[in-house]
Amino acid sequence: MSDNEKVQLIYDTLYRKYGRVEISLQEYILEVPQSTCTVSKKIASGYGIPAYKRHGKAKNSRITFNLVDVSEFIANTIKTIY
Repeated sequence: MSDNEKVQLIYDTLYRKYGRVEISLQEYILEVPQSTCTVSKKIASGYGIPAYKRHGKAKNSRITFNLVDVSEFIANTIKTIY
């Protein structure tokens, strides 16, 4: 299976599960084998996490992830079983 096929399969699976093209931080944490604390540290460092959007300037602003970015990240960094 090519990388593009993996990304497409992961994207399709996530889209069917959530029904939209962006997911929240909590939904992202459910999809990756990492704790909330680990993901928070990666967001703070800006390393080891897919591109995300921060909605607001406050420290506790809502964060969302585009499914394409999450799919590519999972396909390229996490051993998948899809």
